[in-house]
Amino acid sequence: MDIEWESGRFILWEGDQRIGYLDWMTFPRPEGDDAIRIADLVIEQEERRGKGYGRMLLEGFEEAAQRQGFTRIGLMLVKEEAFGFWQRMGYEWSEGERRGFWKTFRKKRLQSRFRTFTC
Repeated sequence: MDIEWESGRFILWEGDQRIGYLDWMTFPRPEGDDAIRIADLVIEQEERRGKGYGRMLLEGFEEAAQRQGFTRIGLMLVKEEAFGFWQRMGYEWSEGERRGFWKTFRKKRLQSRFRTFTC
């Protein structure tokens, strides 16, 4: 049996300086599964942490994911000390078959606010 998955890196730039990145992946999806998963979110320079860059990076990624037709984002691994960040960003703990932190989007028309991101 072959298992195919896709992955990528979403990068936040300030000018020509890379500020941070978010690694994502998708897995083979059953009919109707429209989820993408975040594997890692990193703000590379310690002095930039806690200043809104993680939020900016995540919001840009969420917008791009919605444009691609994803309506749910799940987190692959979450360090306990990061629970507060993810909860503030709207991710909720779910038990059962899809145990973990998830965020679900309502379908809406998007207008881009971000221009400093690359996929």
